[in-house]
Order: sequence, then C-alpha cells, then structure tokens
Amino acid sequence: AYVSRKKNRTFIVFIILTLVLSCLYSCLSITKSSNSLEKSLYKSSNSSLSITKKDNGYFEIDQFKDIKTIKEIKEIVLQYDGLAKPTNTKVVEGEQKIKRENLSNDLKNVVSVEATNNTMRNVLFTSGVFTIKKGRNIKGDDRNKIIVHEDFAKKNNLKLNDKIGLKFIESNKLGSKKEYKFEIIGIFSGKKQEKYTGLSSDFSENMMFVDYESSQKALSTGENNKIINKLALFTDSPENMEESLKKVKGLKGDWSKYNIAKDNNAV
Repeated sequence: AYVSRKKNRTFIVFIILTLVLSCLYSCLSITKSSNSLEKSLYKSSNSSLSITKKDNGYFEIDQFKDIKTIKEIKEIVLQYDGLAKPTNTKVVEGEQKIKRENLSNDLKNVVSVEATNNTMRNVLFTSGVFTIKKGRNIKGDDRNKIIVHEDFAKKNNLKLNDKIGLKFIESNKLGSKKEYKFEIIGIFSGKKQEKYTGLSSDFSENMMFVDYESSQKALSTGENNKIINKLALFTDSPENMEESLKKVKGLKGDWSKYNIAKDNNAV
C-alpha cells in the first residue's frame, strides 16, 4: 500500500540503492583486479632467491634436491656457465683491450656458454639487453638446443635448424670434451657489458645459450653429479618468497660455503 501511494519516492530510493550497490561492487572489483595485477606483475618479474657458492665456483645440484619439496617455490632455474670450442664455426673477432701473448691452443677460438632450463628468466633477456630476433627461447623440455648471437650466425652463414658442434672445456683443467651437436632454435641480438680477459669468449657475439640437460651430457657428468653455478628459485608472491627463504635456510647442508640472497631484477 505504501509503495502504491509513494511511487515516486520509492522509485528514487530504489535508484539510490542501485547506485550505492553498483559503487560497492565496482570498488570490490577494482580491489580484486589490483590484487590480481600485483600478483601477475610479481610473477612476471625476475624476483627470486639465488644460491651461489662463495668462491663463485661450481657445485653439485643433487645436494639441494630437497628444495623441490618446498611448496611455495613454483619454478627452479638452473644455470651453468662455462667455455667451449666450436668445431665447425669460427668466433667473431674483435679488438681486445687485453692482449695475452702466451695463450694456449685450448683457449683460442672459444665461446662462452650459459646452460639453463629457461632463458626467459635470464636477466640479459628480461632487461632487454638481449632480444630474440628469430626463433624462440630455450625451455625446460629442450634437448640438444642452442641460441646464438646474430653476428656469430652471420659470420658463419648459420640459420635456424642448423647444427653447431661444441667441445666443452672443463673448469678445473685444460683440454676439452668430445664434440656435442646442438641445433639452433633461436638467434638473438644485443650487447652486454663486457669484461675483458683476453679471450674471444669475452665478446657478446661469442656468447651462446644451450639447454641445461644437454650441457651435462657434453660435460660427461653423471645423473647424480650434475653441476651448476647458480640455482634460482621463483615464487608467485612476496609472502611466499619470505617463507621460501626461511625453509631453504632450514635445509640440511653446509651453508658456510654458500650465499643465498634475494634477486630483485624486475622486468
């Protein structure tokens, strides 16, 4: 009866309530979207925990196998850095600022190789220093794959799907392993900040990225003796990062030999 008598007033109240509820719904949607965007941005950043040896040397990954049981860690990226001698290609020559007269044959015509299970997480690519021009990045399920610099490819008339032979050089002694073939799946461009030691591997053009599993076969490491220089651990939120740090530090092991730190290299 009231609504029938006060139609105009009821209509106005209804409109006001509708506007208020719409505003509340919009605010909740914006809040939810902001939280989702924050989580997405964090996930796409290169914020991670990194484990390295204090002497910057190699270490066996098997001793950190329990990290896989930490539920807050969503991705584990392995990194091995080393040198290799190309068997069917030549390095890009450049003007070295450091000259080494008594350079052994083992250290001539060498390239630097970074082995990883995800090049998209490498700061050289996330920062835009290196950019994929053709093909794609290296993923975790790749085997016998490599990406090379466009200047190196140009000098050796290489294209996608061509194969490069490499002989990895062991870190603790001269002399190289047997030749191992890699298929080119990507060609990148760019120039990093270079540190000159007198080797051809100092130049960005002579840097290559290969899949991690194949690098270990090329080095003839056993299944339980795989080596790395760096172990990067990624989570999807700052809260999980802090919890992961606590749990990693709580794992058994001689932590006096290792550094564990937060890497905050946002895209």
